[in-house]
Amino acid sequence: MNRFESHLTDSERVLLGSLVGATWDYYGGSSVVHEGRFAVSSLEIATSNGSIKVRTDLVASPMESGPEDFAKLSVHLGAGTAPSAVPGGRLFFHEKGRSVERVSIVRARVNASSFGEPMFTVSMDHGIVFHLSGRDLYVARGGWFEETLEIVRSDRRLGHMIDIREDDWDSTIEMTFDLHRELLEVRL
Repeated sequence: MNRFESHLTDSERVLLGSLVGATWDYYGGSSVVHEGRFAVSSLEIATSNGSIKVRTDLVASPMESGPEDFAKLSVHLGAGTAPSAVPGGRLFFHEKGRSVERVSIVRARVNASSFGEPMFTVSMDHGIVFHLSGRDLYVARGGWFEETLEIVRSDRRLGHMIDIREDDWDSTIEMTFDLHRELLEVRL
């Protein structure tokens, strides 16, 4: 059986963890509206502890069977410059002044089988939940095979409501897909 994993690295988790306790400033990037959600190719997030950039890139799958490409989530040190540095994009200050209480990673896994025989397993970090004072902000891959990020704001804790794009894996008579998700709090 083929297996493919793409999880955030230790250094990427350290960058996310460095935001805990910070005061949120803004997020932004070049934007489009995709299926009623705000979507970007790269997202700059600024806080009182510094800034990070969240992005997705298509990566080739090394598996012999299954999809050819996947959208890989990554976290980088941000530019740390003034808001005018987001060229041709938009900045959002909705959460400005809120405290970053926790950060969680949404890990998604799909197990594929053909006529009951295991074919492949894919385990990927699908998104990041910023647990702010009074609300959650969810930044996730737009899909398993798309180079977009989607941002979902919620005045409730997201928990089990997190979308991992299950519709990207429609089962057929021949192939069945079993999807799982878990929320992993970033701890340093």
